Amino acid sequence: MTDQAPPPPGVGGARHPALTAVRRWAQDTLRPALCMVTGSPATGKSQLIAELMADDTPAARFNAFVPLRGMTPASATWALAGQLRLPGETPDSLLGALSIDARRATIVVPALDESGVLCDGADAEAIVRTLLRPLSEIQHVRLLVEGRPEALAAFPPHADVVNLDDPQYTDQAAFTAWLQRTAAAMRLDPRVVAAAARHYPNMGLAELALRAGPGDDLVGRWLRLVPPQAWPALDALASAYEEIDADTWFTWTRALTGDPERARAAVIAVMPLVRRAGDGHLLDCRPVREAIRRARTPQVTAQIDRVLGAGMYAAVPQSSGRPDWARASGYVQRHLARHAVESGVAEGLLTDTGFLVHADPISVAGALETVRLPGRPSDAWRTVGAGMVSATSAAERAAVLHLGALLESAESLADDLQRFSRHAGRVPAWANGSAIGHGWPGEVAGLALGTEPEVLHCAAVDGPVHTFSTTDGRTLGRTPAKAGTAHGLVPFADGGLLRLDASGALHRFGPGADERASLLTRLDATRTAPWTALGADPAASTIVLGDRAGGLRAVRPDTDDPPDEIDTASGPVQAVTCIDTPSGRVAPFGGADGAVRVWNVGGGLLDRPLVQRPSAISAVAAVLLPDGPAFAAGWVDGWVWFWRTSRREARLSPLGFPIRALAIGRDETLYAGGSVGVVALRPGHPATGANSG
Repeated sequence: MTDQAPPPPGVGGARHPALTAVRRWAQDTLRPALCMVTGSPATGKSQLIAELMADDTPAARFNAFVPLRGMTPASATWALAGQLRLPGETPDSLLGALSIDARRATIVVPALDESGVLCDGADAEAIVRTLLRPLSEIQHVRLLVEGRPEALAAFPPHADVVNLDDPQYTDQAAFTAWLQRTAAAMRLDPRVVAAAARHYPNMGLAELALRAGPGDDLVGRWLRLVPPQAWPALDALASAYEEIDADTWFTWTRALTGDPERARAAVIAVMPLVRRAGDGHLLDCRPVREAIRRARTPQVTAQIDRVLGAGMYAAVPQSSGRPDWARASGYVQRHLARHAVESGVAEGLLTDTGFLVHADPISVAGALETVRLPGRPSDAWRTVGAGMVSATSAAERAAVLHLGALLESAESLADDLQRFSRHAGRVPAWANGSAIGHGWPGEVAGLALGTEPEVLHCAAVDGPVHTFSTTDGRTLGRTPAKAGTAHGLVPFADGGLLRLDASGALHRFGPGADERASLLTRLDATRTAPWTALGADPAASTIVLGDRAGGLRAVRPDTDDPPDEIDTASGPVQAVTCIDTPSGRVAPFGGADGAVRVWNVGGGLLDRPLVQRPSAISAVAAVLLPDGPAFAAGWVDGWVWFWRTSRREARLSPLGFPIRALAIGRDETLYAGGSVGVVALRPGHPATGANSG
């Protein structure tokens, strides 16, 4: 799209110069990496970003769009990592991953001045300091930020700034025409139009002036249009975090007045003064909302939120004497946590596991950070926060939080979550996280099921290979080894182990290590590029290695047969495994393009990937079940995929931490390793079609 494209109708052409400036920045990579859209309240900053994102051509150049309304530094990090498909448990981990990923990324983050659990901009400085400013300093990242000037003060000065208070960004003729059309529709006196025009280029205040009439103190004049007896309706609407329907508005006003007739009269009096949004009502002028809230004392604010929150809580349907959060209204699920924080009653709400998994995860995350509840819910949430934000159903969130509880050794919380998580694609069975103390393997880089029953080998980044019981995760043993990140682990029947480290070197240790020197020589003799991935079938009768050039080599250790090999032409192999099926050996593998492909060992590749996501593959696993093969894959953004070839549907689930290693048992238990340690997940009982991949 060229700069001369017709302006979107939503801004009536008045903001066309501002849109043009932002489009130019988006299209010109030689301009500063940071662009800031700013201006006074009601200048239309949010509307400008909305119009920009609705424009297909520029939007295609944006890699992430994360409105920061209601977010904290942690939830903003999780949401951004989810859109970029990168690991992001903390700002530092996301920044590190983005620095290594050399692909250009253009990121849009509006509503900085509405960050924080109360949407009041309280977390703007922290988000800029810990996340956005460091992002803007990464060479291949471009950042478009929107917010009030004070929210943007912590950014460096070298930036393109589109300040909507500057008349150059508003077409005055189009502004005047829009104002006249709006006034004509309202049948207003021309003198009112002339007074409103003085607010150029602030479109929000000009529109407010059409209603308030000429004079000073625009917001005060508008507020004086409201009869004193109708103020409870205004207080109710100013307390809403989004549009509310007429019934909710009346219910809230009645709660504040205690008198149904007075409440009805108040709502009727205020209704003509506020904007309708579909079936809802909205006090859309932020300076008006802020003036109403500023006029309250903190005690009055807490009292109003306490009354409204109690009313919302009481309206939640009950089941067996407890709130049935699944049937709560959308508004309650999205915003009750915010009202509870402001009224000072969030502590009790945040210990209700049903609320934790059914409520909006962004609002819950903000409430947990603000209230700073000591103990298990906060710790468990923080451990798997990225998964909580990216999960798409209450059952998924329950499973992820259940996993977080196990990692934090919060058995009581984990037990409470079981009834909510049973319909997830994967249900946690056990976890060895740092909270268990002795027995935690540390950061895990490799997993492999032992050749003997109920044994799981786990290669830790600090060197040793730990052995766990697959039944409950208890420690069975530990094999010393030099520190190194494993890129594959193969156990042998005699208890020996073969490990590929990050340098591309193969190491043998444990029983039979000396006897396998010839095997290492034979494997390395097939190499034409550095090894990057190692896998094998469960009996270690076929060992498969992938290399940096995209090559695969398959060797049978117990025969003198020459290796099978193939050039996949799909880039470095980052994970590989193998299974022996009735129709032959197959080796699933994956790389940076996020695809899981299959090599028919001794033949060619399957025509199409089994699955592909826009995140780098970090682990693959396979097992032969009685009804056919099953495959699993993990990505660096913390999602795992499982498919039984005998069934049509596959399952895609978030875990909440970057996956580095996978293994599958014959009972379909999935074992996953990463920075948190190692976890076991059994098949759940999801509703038909849920989370299918």
